[in-house]
Formats: sequence, C-alpha cells, structure tokens
Amino acid sequence: MGKQILRSEKGMASVEFAGVAVVLMALAFGIVEFGSLIRAQAVVTNVTREGGSLASRDLKNGEALLTVLEQSTWPLNFGCPLNDEGQPEANCDQSALDRKFKLYITKINAGSSQSPSPTCEASLESGTLTGTGISSPNEDSHCGLTPELWKTLEYNENYSHSGLGTSLLSQLTVVKVYYNHHPITPLATLLKTAPYLGDGNARILNFSSTQPDNPEIGSEDSFLVGSKAIF
Repeated sequence: MGKQILRSEKGMASVEFAGVAVVLMALAFGIVEFGSLIRAQAVVTNVTREGGSLASRDLKNGEALLTVLEQSTWPLNFGCPLNDEGQPEANCDQSALDRKFKLYITKINAGSSQSPSPTCEASLESGTLTGTGISSPNEDSHCGLTPELWKTLEYNENYSHSGLGTSLLSQLTVVKVYYNHHPITPLATLLKTAPYLGDGNARILNFSSTQPDNPEIGSEDSFLVGSKAIF
C-alpha cells in the first residue's frame, strides 16, 4: 500500500511539473518575443521619422535617400551592408531582404490658383513586402494626411495680403514604413496547442502576407509592424 501511494504521489508531481513547465515556458517565450517586437517597432518608428526629416528638408533624394534609410535599420537590416566603396557586399542577397519590408515616401504639394487642391507626387518606394494592411500614401485618403493638414495645403485667395492668394504650407511629406516581424521563438506554435488554444489551427498573430508559405516572409503567424510620419 505504501509503495502504491508513493508511486501515485510521484505521478501527480510529474503531471503538476509538466503543467507548470508549460506555463513557465510560455512566459519565457513571451518575454523574449514581445521584447523583440518592441525593438522592431522602435526601429521602424525611428526610420520613419528620419525619412520624413531628410525628405522634407531635401537633404537626400531618390535612391540615395532610400539607401540611407535602409542602412539605418540595424538590427532589422533592410539593406545589404556596404563595403568601403559604398557598394553592397557581394555575398548579400538584397532581394531576400526586400521581401520583409516596404517603405514609401510621398510629397504633397500645395494647390495654386490654377489648381486649388493639393497634388500628390508618385511615391518613392523600396522593399517588396505586400499583404493586408500595407498601402502607399497615394492610396490613402488625402494622400495620408489628416483633413486638417490637407486644408493647410489648399489654395485660398484670402491667405495673402497682396490679394494674389496662397496656402498656409507649400509642401508636406508622408513616410510610411512596414516590417514583417516573424516570431523568433515557438510561442505562437505553443499557444495553439492544448491547454491553450486547442488543436493547432488557431490564429495567434495578425498578419497574412500574400505569400504565407514563403519562409523568407513568414507564415500567417507573423506580425505587421508599421509606422507613419508627416513632416
């Protein structure tokens, strides 16, 4: 009888340990995963602000501006490292990096007496990431501006003392950056199993790329990190 009780207690202890271990594992993975997600959001937000600042002041333009922004995304690494001659390293596949991000820069010019409404330039862009939630400023209402900021670019004949008319602002720049954050831990897989969310088919994270089976982009259980800045 005593041996049977001892074996029963050992069995219960094993079951209890297994349950606690799964919870502790989920907590540990969660700390690591959300830490990496917060870091990714901080990098994307910083790049967005830098892009808006540089573009609005015309400090960099065109491909040079895109290269500067791609090089400022460590540790997400949107662009291949450059060698001493300013060229991408030969052993780096830029096309693979392009598939994990999308960057848009659009300038909105003020209206004039001939055309009172503001006009949006074609977006300068890099990266090839596509999917639900990704859109260029040109596809958004008012080119990504709020209605209030849009009005500051509209031509109004009453804004000038000379009577010739003008707008409150001459130009605004909208920068949007998207990054596909793929989990670095098995947290999503773990949470989809019992006793959490069941049979493994639950959706945990929010982003579905247009190529969900491409491992370089990530599965459906990835997270779309985005940021927008207006300068």
